[in-house]
Amino acid sequence: FQTLHTLAGAKILFSRVAALEVSQARVYDFTVAESHSFLANGDLLMVSGGDKLIRYTPTSNAWNLVSDLPNPCYGPGGRCAPNRWYPTSISLPDGRVMVVGGSGGSEDFYVKNKVIVYHPVSDQWSTIYDVEKDFGLTRPAYYPFLNLLRSGEVLFSGPKQAPTFALDPVTLARRDFGPSLYGNRYEDASGGGATVLLPGQGERAIILGGGPNKNPTDSVEVLNAFNGSGWRWAPKMNFARHHPNAVILADGTILVVGGVRHNEGTDEPVKKTELIDSGSPTPSWRIMAEQRVPRGYHSVALLLPDGRVLSTGGGLEDGRPTPEARLMELYSPPYLFKGPRPQIVSAPGAVTYGT
Repeated sequence: FQTLHTLAGAKILFSRVAALEVSQARVYDFTVAESHSFLANGDLLMVSGGDKLIRYTPTSNAWNLVSDLPNPCYGPGGRCAPNRWYPTSISLPDGRVMVVGGSGGSEDFYVKNKVIVYHPVSDQWSTIYDVEKDFGLTRPAYYPFLNLLRSGEVLFSGPKQAPTFALDPVTLARRDFGPSLYGNRYEDASGGGATVLLPGQGERAIILGGGPNKNPTDSVEVLNAFNGSGWRWAPKMNFARHHPNAVILADGTILVVGGVRHNEGTDEPVKKTELIDSGSPTPSWRIMAEQRVPRGYHSVALLLPDGRVLSTGGGLEDGRPTPEARLMELYSPPYLFKGPRPQIVSAPGAVTYGT
């Protein structure tokens, strides 16, 4: 790991990390606990963690307020509030963005029942279903686990141990897979694990970590949504973690970064990263480089275009980021030390979803 730069508050966006070029642009205030999705044109859409929808355009380096969030009623007594703290948003094959879960803020922490969809072309919102009324399911947890399958369906896989299902966002047809094996991978608002799709392996998803407060799990589960065979146990991680980040690397391996033994703060951090090749006949977790900074609650890890991983955030004191949480770290995976890098010598002029 390489310590790269110190964030000046939460206002910096990196345009080209490899060249250490920092682009600063004003972000609307009070955007904690938000969710992000990329649109088809490369713009970044942010469900602000409040009541705003915000859009970042890289070509002009500008943040713009798009609209207020819709105000569906939810929870006992049909309470209404536009805020969505801790939602998950996901881009759909047709360019729309689905938003699931979240809460109404400190006044009302009931998680939203309504699943809403944003239409970027018409700048309109629609409500597609109510998870309790239409499907008879318990409310989605904070930051629900969502993955977009190759079929165009959205896989709902946690962190609650509710029935796992794949939803067609157009027809609302649903395929059920039964509950996961471990149990709830979150407690109250915190303690969630992580999920990613397994690359190059059809429609298989992995969930890991999370669990009760001060008692995280090292367990890992895999679901094959293609053949409907249900959940099965996978090799355990070397370390139990709350708030881990899972990143699919350029060679298809999965890197787990950060996490703590407590729900929030940086007490008992797990600084050692670990890696698994899920496509191996005998997959197992390998301990990799150790981070310099604790990464827990509200942390993030992202794969960069040059093959490295950016890790930042995590750690709160009195509700504000710790000085260490403002540091960014870069991780160089083993494949960057294997001689000349591969080159892309040809590519199709256009691709369609699912190809």
